Amino acid sequence: YSYHVSSGQFVLCDLQGGIYSDGAIITDPVIISRSAGTYGPTDLGPDGILNFFGHHVCNKFCHSTWTKPRDARRMYAPKASTSMVVTTQHSRPQLSRPQQPAICEDYSSDDSW
Repeated sequence: YSYHVSSGQFVLCDLQGGIYSDGAIITDPVIISRSAGTYGPTDLGPDGILNFFGHHVCNKFCHSTWTKPRDARRMYAPKASTSMVVTTQHSRPQLSRPQQPAICEDYSSDDSW
């Protein structure tokens, strides 16, 4: 979708996070652009875009009318511990929002340092 709506300039991928009762939290996104490195070390540039589509398998969330690169191909082999494994389920359990961590705790009276 991101490649299509950006006219082939970007791919937004590697989204992680959770679905909560009041919305979704998405973490660790990767943006792949036409200029490698623009969005950090995971921005692999044009080769990264071709690689994404070389490995991508369309699913029920994809539309056949969306723009895709014509020359998509696998540029990089998947490596252990760098790929997320997703188990597919027809329904996801509702997650509870994590408690906000304490910003600062007072350890001034703690002699264990």
